[in-house]
Amino acid sequence: MGGNQMENKPEEKKIKWRLNLFDIIFIVCLLAAAGFIIGYFGLSGGVLSAAGSRETITYTIELQEMAGDTARLPKPGDEIVDRIEKRPLGTVVSAEVRPSHSMQINFETGEMVMSVIPDSLNAVLVIEADVTVTESQIRIGRFILRIGTQVSIGGPLYSGTGFVTDIERSDAA
Repeated sequence: MGGNQMENKPEEKKIKWRLNLFDIIFIVCLLAAAGFIIGYFGLSGGVLSAAGSRETITYTIELQEMAGDTARLPKPGDEIVDRIEKRPLGTVVSAEVRPSHSMQINFETGEMVMSVIPDSLNAVLVIEADVTVTESQIRIGRFILRIGTQVSIGGPLYSGTGFVTDIERSDAA
């Protein structure tokens, strides 16, 4: 009886992997996704590529509707960083203060007119930065610099939100 106990054990079956239709579809989808990413971003000049020439440029940011006198705080030499990702965005070359404006409706005539926003100023900062220039973009680290891009920046004792309004490249580019 003792020898029969071994014979009563169920046999363990090894599971053998076989390529099936689902596996083929999954592999084809992965290859298609990889091909799309490489084709869309490109191997030269895209986000995936670190290639590109290095140069120093100046660009302008207009920080809008800064409360009180905070628009007067930016000074040449201030290091500017992205408030969200804390990445460096360059050094202030010059700073100018302008009154904040917005489009308002004139209720007497029904026309849209430009009006000054009371107790609010805009700070216009010219910033110098080392960038990577490719055929399709200008990057400061991972930040893609384009006119119209909204930025949220911080400097020593101030911060603000605005837009890139101008980019100046050197004649050597």
